[in-house]
Amino acid sequence: MIKLMGHLANFASFSKQGEFLCTQSLFYLLKDADAKTVFSSFLEGVIGSSISRKLLWRTEHRQSDGCRPDIEGYHENGISVIKIEAKLDAKFGKRQLKSYMSELLIQNIPCCLIALIPQNRRKEAIDYISSQFSFQGEGPWQVQNTSVAVITWEEVFQIFETVKNQEFSADLVQLCSLYRVLNGDDMEPLTTDEEVLLWREKERWWEKLIDLTTRKLTSPVEKILPMSTEKTAEPYCRRYICRNINEVESCYSVGTRDPFQNYRTPIWLRFHKRTGYFAEISEQLIQSSYGLKVVRSGKHIWYPLEVPQNASREVMINSLVMQVKDIISVAYRFHA
Repeated sequence: MIKLMGHLANFASFSKQGEFLCTQSLFYLLKDADAKTVFSSFLEGVIGSSISRKLLWRTEHRQSDGCRPDIEGYHENGISVIKIEAKLDAKFGKRQLKSYMSELLIQNIPCCLIALIPQNRRKEAIDYISSQFSFQGEGPWQVQNTSVAVITWEEVFQIFETVKNQEFSADLVQLCSLYRVLNGDDMEPLTTDEEVLLWREKERWWEKLIDLTTRKLTSPVEKILPMSTEKTAEPYCRRYICRNINEVESCYSVGTRDPFQNYRTPIWLRFHKRTGYFAEISEQLIQSSYGLKVVRSGKHIWYPLEVPQNASREVMINSLVMQVKDIISVAYRFHA
């Protein structure tokens, strides 16, 4: 059953602050003495070195370079020894982690840099951090006095469940509910046509469905590209999925936008006019049964994707995946 915070997370006006709210909720939970103890013990197990139980915690504390880690563990003298960057589906900022690392390396005492991410982004986070610092393996890693590690929200929730405090447990349930909806673990099904027509009221729900679907469409050996929104007259929030054909990159995107005339779905697959082999892709699709559904706009090719109603999360995702794969199998038939 989705709790109040989870229900609110479906609405765009609330979910736009979702990552911030989850981080602030974690900080609030760390005010509990037992929670601080189990969290410190957990981090000790991750990095393999001791962490003071007297650490204090703060959020959004500005560094000397102006950057602000989401959560910091610090001593009474103000020296930060733990910096945590928490993510849901946002990408890491340029030089964000390197900035935090530079601040920690100044200290002459053991420190740690932590990336807190959803379980389904663990590999993505490890790959990103490895590329930033030239690390090998899955971590934890060591740079002079600083340990670096990736942990997941799911792991944190699990260790917090050991805290035997009724009020704390109630707060934890609300945070977990908020997180599960924002992360796409709990997705209420579509039940009416009206929900589709009023899709922007729950824009976050649709974007998370795109996120989960495109992750499944991306090959395990390929890098998962970031989702971003094209700031055009009709904003298009999408993720690209690419392949290499004879040393030429050819891509398509799946995303949300206001429907084209005579359509109601906000989910659209697009072949950009500048993608590799666009002429060949266009020819294959126009000559097939999919030619009847082609929408041409901005010289791009667009296809509507439908979400089944009264369906579970997995059924919705699998339906979108199959629709995309059917289109792609025809589009790239020239390379078969």
